[in-house]
Amino acid sequence: MPVVEHGKKKPSVTLKRVVARAAARFGLLPWLSDAYLFLKSNGMRSQRSLAYSPALPPPSLRFSSAGTSDPEWFVQSGRQAYQCLTAAVGRHLVRTAPRAVLDFGCGCGRVLRHASQDSGTRHVGVDWNRRAIRCCRKLLPFADFFHGSLLPPLHEDLGRFDLIYAFSVFTHLPLEAQKAWAREFAAHLEIGGLLILSTHGDAFAEDLSESESTLYRGGKVVIREPIAAGTNVCAAFHPGDSLLQVMPAGLRKVEFIQQGALGNPPQDLWVLVRDR
Repeated sequence: MPVVEHGKKKPSVTLKRVVARAAARFGLLPWLSDAYLFLKSNGMRSQRSLAYSPALPPPSLRFSSAGTSDPEWFVQSGRQAYQCLTAAVGRHLVRTAPRAVLDFGCGCGRVLRHASQDSGTRHVGVDWNRRAIRCCRKLLPFADFFHGSLLPPLHEDLGRFDLIYAFSVFTHLPLEAQKAWAREFAAHLEIGGLLILSTHGDAFAEDLSESESTLYRGGKVVIREPIAAGTNVCAAFHPGDSLLQVMPAGLRKVEFIQQGALGNPPQDLWVLVRDR
């Protein structure tokens, strides 16, 4: 799943949104998104990015994951996100270290590539982008990767996890999909396991339309262009504790940090634990 693109966009209906809606109706949105990112990233390609290409995903996949094809930001943002993740785990996970970790919406491995390969932890990545999954399998052989979809269930062989994290995923899903995935995550978490998410919050409030602002100020989750779920065209905005509206019983909030999802600026960080 993509992170929010650099730079803020006004909510007016643009040609890109009209095209995305039409593509979604015909089931062509994943292909169109890849094609768009490929063309845009090629236009931004530089000698510096080419120097990184043997060890990193191609520019189009970097753009999809990081909002830019710049290789330095791809590495830096992934490292920041992983450091933020491990810090939260250190504060809240009862066990010394997680035995199994799921990166949901792993993309081309922007965050997962920074995981320790010698810890004995089992790492799993899931994403709906087949190109990204093939890239991860090639570049990150220490982890297992599975092609997923925009709706549950997860692959039947994945098992259970001490930690599930999803950076810039609920930021691009309709409300019902968020609820469905929250239930699925709870079912795959061990008791005492952590769910760590990022959301769009108050930092994006000025970009909302008048009608969206009314909903947001009323504590309601705002969903823009739900038909384009899974892409940057679709955007979800969570005021206050509204994320808890999509969480099933048994998942309890233990931490919320406004704009605390480092490497995913300027998204908020949520940490939840499975109590039962």
